Amino acid sequence: MSIRSAQRARGCLELTLAQAERSNALSPVMVRELDQHIAAAGNGSEVRLVVLRGEGKHFCSGADIGASRGRDEHPARGPSIAEMLLRWDACFKPTVAFVQGACLGAGLALASCCDVVIASRNAFFAIPEVRRGMTPGILPFFQRAIGARAFRRYGLSGERFDAATALRLGLVSEILDAGEWDRAQAKLLDAFLYAAPRTLAAIKSIAAQAAVDRIDPDQLLRKQVQVEDEASEGKASFREKRNPDWYLEE
Repeated sequence: MSIRSAQRARGCLELTLAQAERSNALSPVMVRELDQHIAAAGNGSEVRLVVLRGEGKHFCSGADIGASRGRDEHPARGPSIAEMLLRWDACFKPTVAFVQGACLGAGLALASCCDVVIASRNAFFAIPEVRRGMTPGILPFFQRAIGARAFRRYGLSGERFDAATALRLGLVSEILDAGEWDRAQAKLLDAFLYAAPRTLAAIKSIAAQAAVDRIDPDQLLRKQVQVEDEASEGKASFREKRNPDWYLEE
């Protein structure tokens, strides 16, 4: 397996890119496994948070171009990188990426599809495809994460930028030493467990639609109706000064 999966307590699913010897470059096998894992997580009620990490020195150095040419892996026809990214982006479960070292190309697009990105101080980022004469489908994910203006510099130049710049651009939520990651993960898990699961999914759907379309009042009303029972429980728990029933105790 090129992706290591571990189901932790309280609904936390940890996925680890486990090809450190290739700097976790995304081979077709890795892409297929990432697609399968996020599809299963999105469909299962037992998962409340998906955490993505990279094994070794680097988070992900981009697409494994050698593997895509059939160097040593010959999987059956699977999803493209763009198709896998669309599934991650559309997942209605909250997603968190912990990034160290290189986060490049398709790896940066994958991080951009996550709701929260925590970076180590040694993390660095780039979309170098323009320097290779490529116009990949991964660019829209990156542009949306940093904004159109910043993209005109970093997407068009392909230059690297550090964690502090990523924080300033809004790509990264926090910069933390790797030794602080477990505590940050526990804090994020607890925070997301307070969110009503189907309400959270509805909000992610509304936000995704609002990012590309005009605001549709009918759509907002439809999403609100879908989660009325959670709204009732949320109001009751607030009145009774208790945690809602979707919060998983330790």
